[in-house]
Amino acid sequence: MRKEVKITSIILSGAIMAGGIFSVLPIENEQFQREFLQSSTAETFDREKEKEIKQEREKAVYGHVHIYYPEKEEEILSLTKDAFEQAMRKNEQLLGNYTKRQVDAVVLGAQEELTELAGVTDADGYYKDDEKFIGFLLHDKEAILAGEKMIVFELQSTIMHEYTHYAFRQRIKDAGIDQSEMPIWFEEGVSEYVGNDSEVESKTKILPFSQIKDKKTWDEAKKIENGDIYGQSFLAIDYLIEKYGIEIIQDIIKETKKAESFNKGFYSATGIEVEELHIILIEEYAS
Repeated sequence: MRKEVKITSIILSGAIMAGGIFSVLPIENEQFQREFLQSSTAETFDREKEKEIKQEREKAVYGHVHIYYPEKEEEILSLTKDAFEQAMRKNEQLLGNYTKRQVDAVVLGAQEELTELAGVTDADGYYKDDEKFIGFLLHDKEAILAGEKMIVFELQSTIMHEYTHYAFRQRIKDAGIDQSEMPIWFEEGVSEYVGNDSEVESKTKILPFSQIKDKKTWDEAKKIENGDIYGQSFLAIDYLIEKYGIEIIQDIIKETKKAESFNKGFYSATGIEVEELHIILIEEYAS
């Protein structure tokens, strides 16, 4: 499904421009507001805590994904499998083939578990590539089991986002590209694109992509007032796919490998410089 994008206001260098930011799903509850997914590619990881959490859960194998879920929660398992199936299908479309290395996915019941496991305090999910490990929070089990659409969407969207981190890393590894060559905004944008089939209305400051390319700049950009670097990354991928077609993500990856440089590969695939992209987004979504 194409993501419909609607801009209401963009802020750049303190100036408010006509037009604006994005997103849009018909939301039945007008009180419901949700930012783009906050996720983490964990840098720390407690393997002993991982073993403990797995032992407390049931296990189901779904292809290359091993799912650990709360005992007697088959309905949660069904929703989880459906989200992984959607994520696999979308990633095949965006990234092409990638090696399906085993990945463990764990349903976490509390923020404390996520914090103890990976040191993450402000995310709904995370992915740790070295361990091929996905963790995601089950915020409101009763609402999920009752079939409340937006709560179910949040859960499945988080799963799809985190699985995309896994798929993206496998595709980059298969291509023989050093992961450090790929900017964070590109990986997060692809993950947001796969994880969000809804609209979320928000104001945001569109930054130069050089300011959200690695962990240092990404963490600094998180602190910027009116910034939404996840949303901006989504907008970039959405724009590229709308303009060049869904194959553009694979083209950029292939050209990056050839050039041994993301910026050069991006230019070869799109004909535009990365440094121009934030200006293009402002012009595109403010019109």
